[in-house]
Amino acid sequence: MASGKSTTAKALANNLDFTFVDIDEQIVLIAKKSIDKIFEEDGEEHFRLLESQVLTSLINLDSIVVAAGGGTPCFHQNMELIQQNFVSVFFNTKREVLIHRLNMNQQQRPLLKDVSSIESFIDALHSSRLPYYRLANFQLDIENESIEEIVSEIISMIS
Repeated sequence: MASGKSTTAKALANNLDFTFVDIDEQIVLIAKKSIDKIFEEDGEEHFRLLESQVLTSLINLDSIVVAAGGGTPCFHQNMELIQQNFVSVFFNTKREVLIHRLNMNQQQRPLLKDVSSIESFIDALHSSRLPYYRLANFQLDIENESIEEIVSEIISMIS
């Protein structure tokens, strides 16, 4: 969450002349409601099922860059699907960077709506998700690099 996945994936897709696919945007199209509304009306489990459906629908497509949500690899068999069908990159973003970014847009994140301490939330979330993230093909340590620098690093890693 707030690691820059979507922004970087879009820039990477443009650089490679690939199609950009944001899983969250696809979920909104399918559900015909915002992510906030899905969480509020249907719950996180329903959102995670839609997320898995979208991910599964992408496995036979070529020349795409996918922006997956931070929880995507942690539910159902998603990480297995990712490992078998995609090249994955874990953005290991510095804690301070995440906290700063999330403080800027806390109310726009369904999982953060009722969180009193972003720091504690980030620590708990990171620790529960890290085992999944470590299964990614590549890890990229993110601090204050520009999007262009990150895209360049990804291209050199996957080439």
